Amino acid sequence: PHTQRVPRSQRGGEVIEPLVSSQWFVKTEGMGKKALDAVENGDITIVPQRFEKIWNNWLTDIHDWCVSRQLWWG
Repeated sequence: PHTQRVPRSQRGGEVIEPLVSSQWFVKTEGMGKKALDAVENGDITIVPQRFEKIWNNWLTDIHDWCVSRQLWWG
C-alpha cells in the first residue's frame, strides 16, 4: 500500500489538482556570447576586475532561461 498526501487549499480545504502547462524558455546562448565578446573587446569593463573570471564562468556554462512558472492556485 502506498499513501499519497493530497494538497488542499488553505482557505476552503478544497483539493488542489495540478494542471501541467507549457513551459516557455528564452535561448540565452546568443546573448551570453555577445556579453563575453563585449568584455573581451573592452566594450564593457567589469569592476572590480577579479569578478571577470566569475563573469566568464557564468556565461560559458549558460542554460536556457525558463520564463514561465507552474503555480498551484487554491
